[in-house]
Amino acid sequence: MNNIYFIRHGQVNKDTLMLNEDGYKFADDLIHKFKNKSINFLASSNEIRGLETILPLSKNRNLQINTYDKIQFLNLIPLQDSTKQNNTNSIICYRLEEVNPILIALKQLAFTDETRNRSYNVVIHITIENGVTVRHDDF
Repeated sequence: MNNIYFIRHGQVNKDTLMLNEDGYKFADDLIHKFKNKSINFLASSNEIRGLETILPLSKNRNLQINTYDKIQFLNLIPLQDSTKQNNTNSIICYRLEEVNPILIALKQLAFTDETRNRSYNVVIHITIENGVTVRHDDF
């Protein structure tokens, strides 16, 4: 069984595309949100906003962040890497445009223009067991 937690990068300053105050707070809150979860694998978009979001958790857990560019996301490489071994708990921090191909591959609803603004500060929990995907949005 593999658990994957998908996290959109924190909110950004529209001018710089770097995290704003709420984005940094969200990044720091991830440490507390996952305090009772064993995490084996961290992945992020190679965009600074993704790395800034996952960095506090990486430092707290002493885990390396595996970075991926847009093409690698589109080719599902972060998903493949996060499920190479059974019984892993992975966090994938994404840009919205990068996660939709992964959600579609997992037979989940993709984000639309109408739902994109509600995707901040949401953690999508997906469990893959025996090749079957189960989505839990209550994390």
